[in-house]
Amino acid sequence: MHKVVLAKLGIQECDKLRLQATFSDYKTAWQTVSDYVFKHKCRNRSKVHHATYKQVREALPNLSSALVQQARNDAIAKAKSANSNKHKLETAPKLKRISICFDKRTASIVGNTISFTANGGKRIKAEFQSFPFLEKHRCFKLLAPVIFCRDGQYWAALTFEILEMPVKAGFVIGVDMGLRILA
Repeated sequence: MHKVVLAKLGIQECDKLRLQATFSDYKTAWQTVSDYVFKHKCRNRSKVHHATYKQVREALPNLSSALVQQARNDAIAKAKSANSNKHKLETAPKLKRISICFDKRTASIVGNTISFTANGGKRIKAEFQSFPFLEKHRCFKLLAPVIFCRDGQYWAALTFEILEMPVKAGFVIGVDMGLRILA
């Protein structure tokens, strides 16, 4: 089972500019791949990678290789999702709200500081306030954090993998979620 905890990030002003530039470049990389996937109806990662990677890296030299790969994976996933949901698309999908899913190569958390890759090669370090719900989940495995911006404020969606505890026989009660009042 996965639990997502949102944490507001405190980012310095100079780092906000770099993060905005990273988001902008990520969106451009995502759109380039999305356009290719739509035009060629190809959703194979390897084929899309060989067709678009060099073009994106030359156009966006400040965007790290790992983020170019993540943009490719996200664009392919969106195309696959639209296809499996039987959506008839007239044009290539557009990225409305930018969020970047970082992996263990591009982000790390130590204490109440998250460090992640941004344009310019240096990592951005952002502080977030600890709170009881977050502390309760710190003992679990942290999966890929997602950084996004909402109303000018940056947030981290921290996903934790929580092991499910086995239930002892005899102590189980079933509840019909359609019922509003238990008799």
